[in-house]
Amino acid sequence: VLLLMAFIFYQLYQYRLRFITEAKNAELAKVAAELKEAEALRKFSIAEQQKAETENAVLRLQMNPHFIFNGLNTIDAFILKKEPTKARQILVRFAKLMRRILDNSEEQLVSIHEEVQFLDEYLLLEGQRFPDRMSYAFHIDPNIDQPEAYIPTMILQPFVENAIIHGLRPKAGKGHIQINFLLDEPTQQVICEVQDNGVGRKIQSSNNNHVSKATSITQRRLEVIATTYNLTPPPQLAIIDLVDDQGLPAGTTVRLYFPLID
Repeated sequence: VLLLMAFIFYQLYQYRLRFITEAKNAELAKVAAELKEAEALRKFSIAEQQKAETENAVLRLQMNPHFIFNGLNTIDAFILKKEPTKARQILVRFAKLMRRILDNSEEQLVSIHEEVQFLDEYLLLEGQRFPDRMSYAFHIDPNIDQPEAYIPTMILQPFVENAIIHGLRPKAGKGHIQINFLLDEPTQQVICEVQDNGVGRKIQSSNNNHVSKATSITQRRLEVIATTYNLTPPPQLAIIDLVDDQGLPAGTTVRLYFPLID
């Protein structure tokens, strides 16, 4: 009887030991699976971020050849006019702009302070092509910390370029470009505006078949940046056609809403 009871207790002990061991192994396997899944998600997230950053870099680079082409055309125009001094001055300014672009080429974001400096130099360069026909001005909300508030690199230059070439150049008389950086405090968004008093998009489209890629490329860049930085609300782009008192085209306003990133 004693031997039988000992045998029964031994079997119960072995059964309990196996049950605990299997439960522990199942728990360990579950934890290992969760860790493996978390690591896979982490690697996927890193891969997606790298993909987004690469795509954003490609989109930025798509704008650079267009900018270089127009800059060289400006220099070429003065060479053809046999004005070597002005051509050299523009070449020096263009070289400085290219250096600034190269310095920022690896950065997704740039401070508003740096963006204003870049646009100022760019507009000074473009002003040489249209002397006495173009003016420009900047307005920056005093509540914006310019060195610490960031926007996407080279995000405004294509629209400034479009305003000059397709808005002001066909215009009879002097044109003006107004660039504003405003702070929407309730939503903590920077509102960037490029406004011109040119001929407007309707007249542009009726005069030629030019289709600007600036809008589509910029829209895609904003989507990529919103995903990369998980921005809420996401950046938005709006283009507003301006009209005068008679309802005639009176220019264009490009407005970009971008959440503050310190």
